[in-house]
Amino acid sequence: MHAGNITRTDVKKFLKSKKDTPYRANRDHAVMRLIFAWAMAEDRPILVNPCEGIKRKHIGTTEKKRERVLSAEEVRTFWTALDKERPIIASIFRLLLLTGVRSDEAKKARWNDLDFEERLWRIPNTKKGPHEVPLTESVVAILESMRPLSGNSEYVFLGPIGKPIGNLQKAKERIQKRIQLKEDWRIHDLRRTVATKLATLGIPRDTVSAVLGHTLGGNPTTDIYERYGRLPEKRAALEKWERRLEQIASGEEQKGTVVPFRS
Repeated sequence: MHAGNITRTDVKKFLKSKKDTPYRANRDHAVMRLIFAWAMAEDRPILVNPCEGIKRKHIGTTEKKRERVLSAEEVRTFWTALDKERPIIASIFRLLLLTGVRSDEAKKARWNDLDFEERLWRIPNTKKGPHEVPLTESVVAILESMRPLSGNSEYVFLGPIGKPIGNLQKAKERIQKRIQLKEDWRIHDLRRTVATKLATLGIPRDTVSAVLGHTLGGNPTTDIYERYGRLPEKRAALEKWERRLEQIASGEEQKGTVVPFRS
């Protein structure tokens, strides 16, 4: 269809056809809305933005809040399945599960942001601003293993065309097909899993938020403190999670015996 001929009815019909996948429908809606807004700003032959004013509740694409958390057995199965993946894929997924960072933050990790002497990853830009991630021994080993694969690139996880590794969805689907978890999962569920497991380890909520790079709201001075002043607490929390993850991955969680990832 010519863009100028598309009506609100057309848009609503299109989005309703995708109501079984509300997340996808809403992302499509967002992209279309931006395209039409750009066209109008550029004085293209479009009189109105047919996407404006369409509410999710009116077309049946209201998203349910995600609550998926991988169980200990699922984490073990997932971790073991990574042994059959390419080193770069296995490494980035393990990094996600060890640190709880967002997938985009991991994919764009740069060597200059990593301080191996202080064992600290300073992420300059996140959804909530700068974020400091303490590096545990396992994470350091993962990052160091990427040096031969990244060559002279500034990026840790280098894709096939000299840019940071791209979409991980195909890798995720390949892993899911291999392990066949009863309930499907998303990459972002790994981050929620880390947060939940930290809480079950007795880590205070404020520290969990700091690990994830969330702001607590309220006084701006408090937000600054929470982001930068809790580095020792964040390090202790991630080291505690690393030890528990070692137990889970080795199948020794119930026995209390830790089998380290590292040689």
